[in-house]
Amino acid sequence: MKQIGIALHSYHSVHKTFPPGAMGGIPNSDMPSGNGAGWTGFILPGIELQTLYDMIDWNDAAVWNMGPNHEVVKTVIPTYRCPTSRAPLQYPIGNDIPLRAPCSYIGCGSGVAEHDNHTEPLDGILFNLSRINIARITDGTSHTIIVGDKSHFDYDPCMDYWHTGSTNIDSGAGSDFSEFFGSTWARVNSHKILGAPGCLNENELAFGSEHTDGAVVLMADASVQKVSDAIDRQVWANLGTRAGEEADTQF
Repeated sequence: MKQIGIALHSYHSVHKTFPPGAMGGIPNSDMPSGNGAGWTGFILPGIELQTLYDMIDWNDAAVWNMGPNHEVVKTVIPTYRCPTSRAPLQYPIGNDIPLRAPCSYIGCGSGVAEHDNHTEPLDGILFNLSRINIARITDGTSHTIIVGDKSHFDYDPCMDYWHTGSTNIDSGAGSDFSEFFGSTWARVNSHKILGAPGCLNENELAFGSEHTDGAVVLMADASVQKVSDAIDRQVWANLGTRAGEEADTQF
């Protein structure tokens, strides 16, 4: 995860902003549309995968289930896979994309979002069409999560987390954002707490892992921290917002 943090900061150094969480089009909007590319695709050069990055067709009409973009999203990228993950290297079909490689990490889009069909700007760092720079993280980069663990357990169409590109985010007009990012509104490892099917908003949006008692998160200053399942819910929510001016973010 530390390598992801270095890559995000390398991107920021060049572009003066962190990458967009996703590039999903929004109908009837003057905001630029996209082809469903996600933050993990934008930082491929920063994890020494420039060749894979150069394969991507960034055209708005590009798709991810055929051609060079399909070759990218079915590539198993060790940096995007937690060593404790139980997921297969590829799923036979992942949301209509054959042999799709899962991702063990999602961006933090919000500290308050309770469902994954938001198209408006959110209060985290990585969300649809985001362009957040360090100056806008007024809560402090050491007190704000940018990326965290997310494990695929028994594959469920609702518990789907991928790298680089998504046809769902694009065709959903920026919705179904849980493919690339989550919300600290949801409890850490909520699927273990609730013991319920994946298609619950909290399970879809929650950060979680195969680690014992908690998950690992990447702060916006590129430091890596372990968070317990037992963390206070308000403190956890506060860590997901970039400018909430919350008093309590100690964990």
